[in-house]
Amino acid sequence: MTALGRQLQARNHEIIFPYSSGAGGLPYISGPEKDHVNKDTREMSKIQGDHAVEFSLRMLLAQTETILKSLPATVTASGGTLSFVVNP
Repeated sequence: MTALGRQLQARNHEIIFPYSSGAGGLPYISGPEKDHVNKDTREMSKIQGDHAVEFSLRMLLAQTETILKSLPATVTASGGTLSFVVNP
């Protein structure tokens, strides 16, 4: 994704990676303070099987919900327009 970001930036597009500090030197907006993924890694490493799948899905759902709730404020803070590129 950073390669695509650099190509778009070279074409005079403003690039900001939302919720990513690993943007490879490109501008980014930090994610919400509540990080469900990194908070629960210890507990996640102790479980197995169906319980692990259920736990992981609940964790990802909580993270997604947090991001979607904060998205309007993130767009406003970034100056207005936020475009998403999805890699198939």
